Amino acid sequence: MNPVLRNLIFNFLLGGAAVATTSYLGTFFDPLVGAIVWAYPITIIPTIFFMRNDKKTNNYISKFLFGTTF
Repeated sequence: MNPVLRNLIFNFLLGGAAVATTSYLGTFFDPLVGAIVWAYPITIIPTIFFMRNDKKTNNYISKFLFGTTF
C-alpha cells in the first residue's frame, strides 16, 4: 500500500477515534467530561508521532509544541 495513503487512513482513524470518544463521553456521561477530554491536548500525541516518523528533529518538534501550547 502507498505510504501516503496508509498515513492518511491512519490519521483519519485516529482523528475519528478522538471525536467518537469525546462524543461518547459528552453524550453518555456529562458534557463537561467531554469538554475536558477534548481540551486536554491528547490529540497532539499522534502529531508528534508522525513528526518523529518523518524524521523531524527534536528542535523542530519542540518549537512546534511550544507554538501550539498557547
